[in-house]
Amino acid sequence: FLIARRTVTPLRRVVSDTLSKDAPLTAGPLRILFLAAAPTDQVQLDYNREEERILQAVNRLGKKVSLFVADTGGIEELEELLSRCQPHIVHLTGHGLQHGDTASFAFEDERGHTRSISAQRMAELFRGSSVRLVFLNGCQTSRAAVSGLCQALVTADVPLALGWAASVIDDSATDF
Repeated sequence: FLIARRTVTPLRRVVSDTLSKDAPLTAGPLRILFLAAAPTDQVQLDYNREEERILQAVNRLGKKVSLFVADTGGIEELEELLSRCQPHIVHLTGHGLQHGDTASFAFEDERGHTRSISAQRMAELFRGSSVRLVFLNGCQTSRAAVSGLCQALVTADVPLALGWAASVIDDSATDF
């Protein structure tokens, strides 16, 4: 007999009580923005495989979904694409960083090194946007209850934020 066990990985889901009044829902296809931040001074992730999996899923849905893929892993490009594309879903792949009770996300600077962006700064970026879901596919992105990335986004009126409560291996993150 072959017995398969399902591995449970800690994942935290945080939901806002209300939608942002400043960002009405718009008609048309579901708009998804994918950004992979891969600073060269962090452990390298297989973000190409993750992007490929997302492309495959979106292709199956046809014209129901528009996918925008960021060229860089920088915060400036994310900010520009949020304004220009007005996505409903933002999928950020990279590293969540934890410094005491303060969370941040490791974006790339102009040289490809880590540019740590705080949860508060990310919340400012998403406040009043069209975004309804942010998926932070990175270790410890929802770990700190008070200043975690997911909690900060929900506080900024993003209705749903998903992130990992602990470290996660690359294959599991891609599969999810």
